[in-house]
Formats: sequence, structure tokens, C-alpha cells
Amino acid sequence: MGNLMVSRISAQFSNVLNTLHYNHSVGKLIDAVFGALLEVVMMASDVSAVACEKIEEIFEGVGRAGVECLKCCCSQIDKLEQMQIEIARENSSLFEKFDAVGKFFSMNLNMIGRKMVEGGGDFWRSLTKEEMRGLVEATFGQSEKRDNVLKALV
Repeated sequence: MGNLMVSRISAQFSNVLNTLHYNHSVGKLIDAVFGALLEVVMMASDVSAVACEKIEEIFEGVGRAGVECLKCCCSQIDKLEQMQIEIARENSSLFEKFDAVGKFFSMNLNMIGRKMVEGGGDFWRSLTKEEMRGLVEATFGQSEKRDNVLKALV
């Protein structure tokens, strides 16, 4: 629903605004949709495995649709997606957080713990320790692995 709204509204402005103003405006629309979804997910207290898969799917689809609405002047098809992501980072204040939360729901505790130990979890830099703790507690049941990840967050 959100990605359809952004697509329709952005199409109306596509021929009216120059690329800079267009991307800035669409970035604000994307933030509204990202913000609404993040608010719901970040407040969750118990997320099932099935819900994790659905959240991952929704975040991936909405994120992709938002990025695709942005104008990019890249003529090389193989670099188009990366350029659109860079434009999204520049114009959407919630893009990185939205992307990080979506990636979180595709991971298990071993992957999360390993990324934290190896320092490869830099895509979580947009999440506070409290937000990350809340996601871990809501998503994973009480276990020694979960406790170790939570200790690493301190």
C-alpha cells in the first residue's frame, strides 16, 4: 500500500520538479512510509518466526519500491541500483535504519553474534543499542545465545 502511494505521488511530480527537488520530495514521502512501518515493528514485544519472514518480505519490497521511485542519471545498468541506493541515503533520513531492521529479520542469533564479534554489523549503526536490544528480545526466545548477544550490546 505504502509503495503504491509513493509511486503514484512521485509519478505526478516527475515532470514538474527538477531531479534534485524531485528526489528530495520523494525522499520525504519514503520517510513517511518507512517511519510508519518502523514504528509498528520497533514497538513489537513478541515476533514469531512467521512474522519475521513477513516483516523481512515487506521491508524488502517497500524498500526496493522506494529506491526505484528516485531519479538517477546513471547510464550504466550494472551501476543503476547502487546509484539509486546512494540517492536514497542522501534523500531519506530513515533509509539506513529501515534497511538495517529489514536485514535483522533475515538473520538468526548466530549470524547476529558473529557480525557483532567480527565488526561486520556496521549496517546496524543506524540503530541504538536500546533498539537493537528490543529487536533481539522481541524476536528470539530466552536462551544462552540470546543472552550472549544482549551482553555484547552493552
